Amino acid sequence: MPDRGWSSFFLEATSERPPLRLGVVLDEDLTLTDAEASVIDDVKSSKFAEVVLATIAGPRRRHPREGWGWRLYRAIDGRRGSLAGDSSASQPLALTLPAVQVARGASAAREAMAAQLDVVLDFSRHGTPAELVRAARHGTWAFATSLSLQEHLIRVTLECRLAGMNTPVVLAGGVFASDPLALGQSRATALYGSTHMVIQKLRELHEGRLSFVGIPPEGTSRTRQARASHQSPSSWEIARWVGPVMAAKAANRVRRTLTRRSEVSHWRIALRGRSGKLQFEEPVDMSGFRWVVSPRGRLYADPCLVDWEGSTWLFFEDYSYADRRGVIATAEVSPDGEIRAPTVVLSSKGHLSYPHVFLDRGTAYMIPESSAEGVVRLYRASDFPFNWQPVSDLFLGPGIDTSVWEEDGRWWFFTTLREPRARASMLMLFSSVDVCGPWESHPSNPISLDARNARGAGRIFRQNGRLIRPSQDSVRTYGHSFSFNEIVTLTPSDYVERRLCTVRPDWARGLSATHTYTRSRHFEATDGRFDRTGRRVL
Repeated sequence: MPDRGWSSFFLEATSERPPLRLGVVLDEDLTLTDAEASVIDDVKSSKFAEVVLATIAGPRRRHPREGWGWRLYRAIDGRRGSLAGDSSASQPLALTLPAVQVARGASAAREAMAAQLDVVLDFSRHGTPAELVRAARHGTWAFATSLSLQEHLIRVTLECRLAGMNTPVVLAGGVFASDPLALGQSRATALYGSTHMVIQKLRELHEGRLSFVGIPPEGTSRTRQARASHQSPSSWEIARWVGPVMAAKAANRVRRTLTRRSEVSHWRIALRGRSGKLQFEEPVDMSGFRWVVSPRGRLYADPCLVDWEGSTWLFFEDYSYADRRGVIATAEVSPDGEIRAPTVVLSSKGHLSYPHVFLDRGTAYMIPESSAEGVVRLYRASDFPFNWQPVSDLFLGPGIDTSVWEEDGRWWFFTTLREPRARASMLMLFSSVDVCGPWESHPSNPISLDARNARGAGRIFRQNGRLIRPSQDSVRTYGHSFSFNEIVTLTPSDYVERRLCTVRPDWARGLSATHTYTRSRHFEATDGRFDRTGRRVL
């Protein structure tokens, strides 16, 4: 996967149709942001689209006035930079498209009509003039963003405006986490995490299967993705947004000063017997779980329960604070729900976590999270549960929290990929007739670009006829909560799921996050994070 992002999944042409002809609308300075240049680079790398014309939107307009609170916040946040440099830094059009024709003034619309454009990409602050919208066979495409302060979210949509339509339609969208104390970094995540949407939808258009998500939600403020901001938040909104986070950070600093110990995010595993308590209704009944105590200097997380020849085994991440590295361990679960002495069963030079263990015709397999090595690797048990041998590399790339499911002779492979320039995540789905592959990308990919559910939270399971995919939400903090999603449609051509309920970290005293769920025939397991001072766990 190239460093510029996820677009390599959508660059290959599958149709023999002529390339799509694109126009680009820019401001009068004829510059592209880094994110916009990435979109153009995708088009240049593809064989199914080409930019043939650039036009100017019109004279520069004044931006709306901003409150002092928002100006002060942006000034402070700007000093922090972004994850991968300034994603909105400008570069000349001539550097990205040196040979493209540029149409100016009154002749722009006429030249656009003569160019027989399929799509116009709007990268301006002001929007495409109506005459240019009419010149494109499949409308004008533009990014829109909205910042939800209270939800800590940035929403990005790729919208299509067609001639004669007052309301645009949404082609694709993503939801990204927004850190109140690092909006620049959050914005870079959203920008880089969205650039692939254009090439993905252009490929669909070229293949004759362009799909729409719907219309923008009511009240969404439409803004340019990499340029202007919508009506700025008031000073009171900024205070309500940033204030609690600043207060919490100040309290943590005082506590660290007084105790002279840093705070540690300490994960623990909890077990309970299967008693039919789990129903997909909120609030979810999480009573009866008992916490497993890990040795000093270590934490246990990412549980996975497996039934094997009459016994139940718990696989989990065993993390050493001193080594800053995780290994995979296992322990037998006694009939009364206690775990026996753990044994390390898999380690590597990099960090391992999230052991996804599953059975196929009497053989046990494991896919641990090994994104530090840049590979999704399948292991087979040569002597369950203690000895595991590598079988094949299912995917070359930083796939995390991978889960598989087999049904009707077909294997389904869910993995979450990270955008290499930021922390955005997207959920990808592949399938194969054999667990070792080869795997085929699903036409609905990515099946999620939503920070609230794009990462797996445990093995997929079936309950009362429903196929359930657990997912974790890391918007407010890593692994903050997890949800149960019902997979409604799972076929080689379609994928649909819907959220049923969410488990938040309020079901146990002192819990600050909870992000994994697993079950076996007789037991259930989950995990949770407790923020402790270092002297209590190290």
